[in-house]
Amino acid sequence: MFPREMARPTAPTIRFDQTIQLEADINDKERAIAWFVPAPQIRANKNATTSSNDRAIAAAPVVIFCHGNAEIIDYQDEIVHRYHQLGVSVLLPEFRGYGRSGGSPTQEGIRKDLINFYDQIAKRADVDKDRIFFHGRSLGAAVAADLARHRKPAALITQSTFSSAVAMAYRYLAPAFLVKHPYRTDHVVADTKIDFPLLIFHGTNDSIIPVGHSRKLRDIAQKAQRDITYKEYPCDHNDFPGPAVNDYWQQIESFLRDRDVIGS
Repeated sequence: MFPREMARPTAPTIRFDQTIQLEADINDKERAIAWFVPAPQIRANKNATTSSNDRAIAAAPVVIFCHGNAEIIDYQDEIVHRYHQLGVSVLLPEFRGYGRSGGSPTQEGIRKDLINFYDQIAKRADVDKDRIFFHGRSLGAAVAADLARHRKPAALITQSTFSSAVAMAYRYLAPAFLVKHPYRTDHVVADTKIDFPLLIFHGTNDSIIPVGHSRKLRDIAQKAQRDITYKEYPCDHNDFPGPAVNDYWQQIESFLRDRDVIGS
């Protein structure tokens, strides 16, 4: 579930301009970290909260982006760049045991850290707390959906993910009781008490997490009468979205604009 030893080493320095590092306590000695990268388009706004230097700060939408199971936040350049083009600030939480974060990864522990990070950014003057949305890739989409049970997103974007870790275990003939981190995204999507629009992406030729997982999530969302957009591309897991990268970002932009998560 958490093959962090397969991730690339951390970069020598923080890779993004104006990065603010957030921390969440794991224990007396260890911390989980996240990088908050404000959108460069943030400008003075007379209606926003005034900062310590008496300059009003515009409140921007924020995406909490959760990476895959063999990745770290250091190399999410494309995510930061593309979302900045949409005027969206980016929060990159690092999972426990990954990159610069201490501790060992567990579903419960990662959830606790993400709740902490969410609460920190929601208090910021340069963040529109009503337009915080989640985007996750592979395992990260399950992490983002798990967070949605505890902090309501303005929208949820899942990419190349599984319907549940239990369903993935069945593929390898492992019984459900052996799954320590069940990540029941299917239950989150089915829960009509949690109201959020949903955008699902998957590669038709995904050899790691079969496309049937996202199709199941689509069917569950439709049955729950959730606001859902579903899109497949003819690619595998690690090359997603393949040559369709521009269409992929256009889909994200349209989805967010149509639901007033980002401006027109």
